[in-house]
Order: sequence, then structure tokens, then C-alpha cells
Amino acid sequence: MDPCRKADLHQQSFRGKAASKIVIGPGCVEVPEFYEGLDSPVEVKEELVKDGKLSVALRCQRFRQFSYEEAEGPQKVFGQLWDLCCQWLKPERHSKEQILELVILEQFLMILPLEMQKWVREQCPETGNKAVALAEDFFQRLPQEEQRVSMDHFHVGHPSRAQAMPKIEPLIKVHTGEKPYRCSDCGQSFRYRPQLVIHEGTHKEEKPYKCSDCGESFSQTRHLVIHKWTHTGERPHQCAVCSKSFNQKSDLITHTRTHTGEKPYCAECGKCFTYSSHLTTHKRTHTGEKPYQCPDCGKCFISSSHFTTHKRTHTGEKPYQCTYCGNSFIQRSQLAKHERSHTGEKPYMCSECGQSFRSFNLSRHQKIHVKGKL
Repeated sequence: MDPCRKADLHQQSFRGKAASKIVIGPGCVEVPEFYEGLDSPVEVKEELVKDGKLSVALRCQRFRQFSYEEAEGPQKVFGQLWDLCCQWLKPERHSKEQILELVILEQFLMILPLEMQKWVREQCPETGNKAVALAEDFFQRLPQEEQRVSMDHFHVGHPSRAQAMPKIEPLIKVHTGEKPYRCSDCGQSFRYRPQLVIHEGTHKEEKPYKCSDCGESFSQTRHLVIHKWTHTGERPHQCAVCSKSFNQKSDLITHTRTHTGEKPYCAECGKCFTYSSHLTTHKRTHTGEKPYQCPDCGKCFISSSHFTTHKRTHTGEKPYQCTYCGNSFIQRSQLAKHERSHTGEKPYMCSECGQSFRSFNLSRHQKIHVKGKL
């Protein structure tokens, strides 16, 4: 057989080796040495060789067939997957780093030993770096003798090569903004399946830490500690400029912007926002994106808060109760407005004459000044 059609690639580990190149026959295709991991011998079919380069099919095959045993430890496994995926997807031409990382994260989790995979998945890592750190942490917790055991003794979690592999979502989704994966619990949509899987874990996670004051439950002790400060009044994070205190560091960071003048702004219209989350929601007014869809009526919403409020129209839930008369309301703003009927508070002051009003009455009053200037 023509040496350009067949390569005797001997199986061997490429731990620690650079991706040096070997030549299949004189003047033929150069193949990276790590393709030695393919079954030997491998017939290099004509359709796999185009213009002196490995075809997309072969690059994809190598990425898909990579297994945990081919490298030493989680860090090197992830690094090898990164290199193989770069050769396959050509992110410098077709994609972005975030898309590449999602594909690698899915494959990385898939090929971890089952014991390690289960533990890492339970932590819901959002990036490859987090997944690697979790896998390394799991590995370090093992006794030294278990770390030295051959990986053949583990139940490796990747599918066999005969099984159908999940398809990679088309790159066109990056450009169209299509988000076909929708959460059945809250209606939020995602572009890629791994994003949905990670998100769904936030609905299913256990919340064993319960507040003894109000009964609210939390998934982590630190969240419970922060919550308890709302009852005790403790505010450990103090502003160095004005000494105002906050119970969460994120609130302090937001507050410091009132001193520095820094505000995230919209590149489309220039509007500024104190909170980055508000900017994210605002950007959707330009794109028309409404990622939160009600499973009951199909109506879509621009933000999760609007969606949460809407759901109460179906459930009848009215969580905000007036302490004066016991009436309940769907929104906090409705409660605040109602309570002013009991307190007589008029927080909105006219800038022209200084008279105070409730919000609706202020708008009506200001028309008097406008007419007087005409």
C-alpha cells in the first residue's frame, strides 16, 4: 500500500511530550505525534487528507477519542483537550474562547473517573479552571496509595467509541443569538446544553442551612451567615471614605462608585448604571432579547425579577403583607405605596415649590408649573 495511505502509528503515551511532527511517507502529510493514541495501524484515507493537512473529520475524531488515561492528572488532561480542540475548531477563525471552553468543559467532565466526575459535577463548575481545581482537590484528598493506583482500576466515565457522541452546537448560534435550551423551572434560556445543566443545578441543590429567625434556607453556611446579619443589624464592610457600613462586600463595592463616579455604561446609548446587573438587563432593550419565558402562558420577560413577579399572577402568591391592616401584595413597590395611606408619608418633593406629594400626585402637580411657564 502507498505509504501516503497508511501509517503505522504505534500506541504509546505522550505524557510530557511536545506535539512534534512525524512524516507519513516522503513528501506526504505531517501528523502531530499525539495522534499515536489512535488504534494502530491507522489507514489514512484519502477523504481525511486535503491540501496536505489533516481533515476536520480526523481532528474531531482525535478530540472525541481522547481518554483520561492518556495524560497524567487532571491538569494535563485538560491541557491536552485544549490543544486538540484548538486544532479541531480553529477558534481563531470560527469561534470565541468562551465557546471553546464550554466544549472542553463538557468533554473534560465526561472523561473523568466516575467517582471524581460525580463529585466535580455536584459542585457545578462554570469554567474549565474551576473544574480542574475541583478535580485536583478531589485527587489530593485521596490517600497516597490510591493516587498511585493505575487508572485502569477506576470506572472511567467516558462513553465507548461505539456509542453516539453528543453533537457540538453549530457555531452559527454565536452570531444569531439563538438560545434553544430552556430551563423548565424558571424559563431562562441558554445557548449551550452545558450552561443549562449547570443552571438547573441551582434549582435542585439542597438547602440544609435554615435561619432560626425567619425559616429561610440556604445551600451554603456563608449565605446563612450573611443573611443573619439582616436580623442582627451587623454590617462588617465599612466604606473608607464616608464610614457607611454594609452587610455584604458587593454592596460596599457598589456604594464606592458613588464616591468615584464610576458607573458601567451602555455602549449603545451611553446610559449609565450603578449596578452591572441593571446594565445587563438594559442591554436587552436594544437587542430585544427576552430570555425568561413563562411556562404557563408563554409570555416572555426581559429580567428574572419581572418574570418572578409575573408568575405570582398564576399562583396567586402575595408575599408582601401590610403590617397595619394585613392586606397582601404581589410586589414590594405596591406594598410601599399602600403603606403610605396609613403613614401619610409624602416622599416626593416638587423641585419648583417644595411641596410634597405621593408619586402620582407629584406628576399631576408639576403640570401646573409647566402651564405657568408657557
